[in-house]
Amino acid sequence: MAILGSIVKSAIGLKHNLTPTDKDPLQAQQAQLLKLLKKAEQTAFGIYYNFAGLSAAEDPIEAFQQEVPLFDYSKMHRSWWAQQQRFPNISWPGKPEFFALSSGTTGKERKRIPVTGDMLDSIRAVGISQAESLARFDLPPELFEKEILMLSSSAELQQHPNGHLEGEISGISSNNIPGWFSGFYRPGLDIARIDDWDKRVEAIAKAAPDWDIGALAGIPSWAARSTSSSTLALACRTEYWLWTCKWTNSSVCSASRFSLVSA
Repeated sequence: MAILGSIVKSAIGLKHNLTPTDKDPLQAQQAQLLKLLKKAEQTAFGIYYNFAGLSAAEDPIEAFQQEVPLFDYSKMHRSWWAQQQRFPNISWPGKPEFFALSSGTTGKERKRIPVTGDMLDSIRAVGISQAESLARFDLPPELFEKEILMLSSSAELQQHPNGHLEGEISGISSNNIPGWFSGFYRPGLDIARIDDWDKRVEAIAKAAPDWDIGALAGIPSWAARSTSSSTLALACRTEYWLWTCKWTNSSVCSASRFSLVSA
């Protein structure tokens, strides 16, 4: 009997039932805007655009739309983010430890986007929210004791001369997985840091017979590519579930069950 899995499943179900689902989207967005304005009001960006005054406006959303212009990447980088690489408190409190590098975008150079501690906290919160959505499905308790194979960009990060680490956003997230989750996370950082995709898949395939994978998570196209890989498919021993999620005012997830042929 999966005692731990039953406990985890019950806890997820309880949290799901206690989470309100009838929030007004407009009110939720205004509350989030006020929170962001308050957090950044003492930064150079916040002072320049009078975030303190926008927070006190009768209609903060309209005031923000009137005061703060739309930025494309080039203008935001040139005016603010380039300075954020060297100095603290430019567009967000503190100095980011990480910058995400874009991939497959327009322009000659890869784009650098600041990744703050608050952003990483938000990413983790979204992950927990998605986990809570599992309460929508009658999944077996055994599933909650199994490991999760997470497919992402390379987790290998490079040190920039300005002092921060940089890499693709999913790789940055992999390096900041909570300690309590590391025992469930596969393939682990050593394999995740292999830069070459084909070599990484090969390393996963070699290690997979020692794992007990219950779920597969990652970029949909990569997940589909991996499940169609005979090398990886033959290495995995167990059934697994694949979740796909989209966002409206709350997470909406669907689950599909797969079986892979045993080696």
